[in-house]
Amino acid sequence: MKKLLLSEINKIIDGRILNKHEINPVIKNVILGKSDKIKNSTLIFFPRKAKLETYKNDLKSCVIVTERPELFMDFAECFTIVKVEDSRNAYNKFVQFYRHLFPIPVVGVTGTCGKTTTKEMIATILKEDRKIVKTISSQNSRSLNLEYLMKINEQTDAAVIEVGVGFPGGIKDFDLHFEPCIGVITNIEIDHMKGFKTHQSYINEKAEMVNIINKNKGTIILNKDDMNIRNLDLKDFKGKIRYYGINDGDLRASNIHYNEQGMEFSVYDGKQIYQCKINCFGRHNVYNALAALAVSTTLGISLKDAIKRLQNFQPLNRHLQIRTGINQCTLIDDTWNTNSKSIDAALQTLASLANGRKTIAVLGDIEELGDLSESEHKKIGTFIHKYKINQLVTIGKEAKFIAQKATELGMNPGDVFTLQHQDELLNILKTIADANSLVLVKASMRNSFHETLKKLIID
Repeated sequence: MKKLLLSEINKIIDGRILNKHEINPVIKNVILGKSDKIKNSTLIFFPRKAKLETYKNDLKSCVIVTERPELFMDFAECFTIVKVEDSRNAYNKFVQFYRHLFPIPVVGVTGTCGKTTTKEMIATILKEDRKIVKTISSQNSRSLNLEYLMKINEQTDAAVIEVGVGFPGGIKDFDLHFEPCIGVITNIEIDHMKGFKTHQSYINEKAEMVNIINKNKGTIILNKDDMNIRNLDLKDFKGKIRYYGINDGDLRASNIHYNEQGMEFSVYDGKQIYQCKINCFGRHNVYNALAALAVSTTLGISLKDAIKRLQNFQPLNRHLQIRTGINQCTLIDDTWNTNSKSIDAALQTLASLANGRKTIAVLGDIEELGDLSESEHKKIGTFIHKYKINQLVTIGKEAKFIAQKATELGMNPGDVFTLQHQDELLNILKTIADANSLVLVKASMRNSFHETLKKLIID
């Protein structure tokens, strides 16, 4: 964070200092109602109902901003207390003020799948000649927006922020903090139904990225091969639209094939064809690479240089990570997260990497599907059939519908194993997996079979 004097901030938030514990303290950290993260030189915005519960007695230069100062007067000897009319409004004014201190490009990446990989690919390309701020791993909750904003300072050249949406309002909150000039929507499928109730409301939330980029007169980058994205209403969009895809788009991939390290493909920008390599497997990662290349060229990097830099991208842990497993099988660890779109991509990759080996898919429950749970799990059963997976192991009460559908479509019941608990998986794979087997393990972030995987992986 750029250091600021309390007097500078107070002008922005229209506050009234009630005590002078310290004259015009320097602020080096700003948080929103998280008392466990208070350190020296911290300014804390407290929402209306929040209270200060614990803090270190030796803190220095700390400030409380609140609309209810009576709740904090016991701390007047330790904190400077600033009264405002509305805590949330004061907070909003501050984040807009702080964002405007830095005229840097901010890229927002959202979508049902591929957000983290696309964000990391963009960061890999940009960081060669720029200092960037980016989302850590897939820690994309709206509660972290302020923390990432505070990482921006005078040395920052750009920011790449992954935008997750578990319920309505996430995209607008991202815009409040970052005012992005570039937005990416990787794809829109079914996810987070507990937070949205209907698929259309989830689509509408993702489409908010178009609206905020339009407001900010920026560039929206879209996957033209995605049906739900193609159906977005763009007639009033006044910014620039860039499409990428395999079947269509301003930036297109062709001649896609697998090699020992990942994928090779051609990229066409309407003028010239370039050859590209990425160190990760799967056709879906070609889409992620195209999105990253579109962002990078929008930010002024030549396509040739962006492709060269992209070769430095390293695969993410638990994202189709190739390991040696039990009985010397080849195990694909894809247990970072799951939904029907990512399972489709993982199964396609499993089938493509088989090269005559037996394919085994181990699939857990997909979470947050609400009333669509049974139909979505059955849809996965159709993918098992489509990719001709040899054997299927499902774990969980919802995943059983995958097995049910696969069996209905003709899969041999003797090749289908329906388990209730992950503890049973080790014994099953001891029996069916061998050195000529390719085993995909796909599960949700909250139920990632972490302890069981430790027993399955031997490298």
